[in-house]
Amino acid sequence: LDELLIIYNDIVNGIPPDLPSTASYFSYIAHQQKILASKQEISRLEAYWRKAHDNHSARLSLPGDLKQGSSKSIVGKSVKMLLAREYYDAVKKLANTEGITMNTVFLAAYQLLLHFWTGQKVITTGTPMSCRNNEEFARTVGYFANLVPISIEFPADFTGVKLFREVYQKILGA
Repeated sequence: LDELLIIYNDIVNGIPPDLPSTASYFSYIAHQQKILASKQEISRLEAYWRKAHDNHSARLSLPGDLKQGSSKSIVGKSVKMLLAREYYDAVKKLANTEGITMNTVFLAAYQLLLHFWTGQKVITTGTPMSCRNNEEFARTVGYFANLVPISIEFPADFTGVKLFREVYQKILGA
């Protein structure tokens, strides 16, 4: 939208639009490849992820209450649901009170649901994370996301507030 405002103001003022230059998506890819070519950086990242997911099984043991049909298919289904305004407002208020994002609240709720369904003490889910952490690429158009595993351990004495804070800290650490 910033670009549209610049173009509009320039046209209104009778001057040719002059947009600031931005890095190309290919520059971003080259930047990522440079990071991944660094053995020191790879070692640092590997150590972080090994520590974050040490001794955690990524396999969910979901109860199998539905029988699979005779023909196997990779076609899935989607269910769209609208969150009632009162629940949306409650989630937003909770997120604001705890100083976290609504995404964190929903991710924590999802992990809690999986914990209750499976009885597993550690739940690992993938969540998309923005990779626009370099100012050079802030205005570049392209897909800047990675799917990141977030593992949460559920001790016997966990509380909702502790869960929200742990999920939030794991997201920030990723």
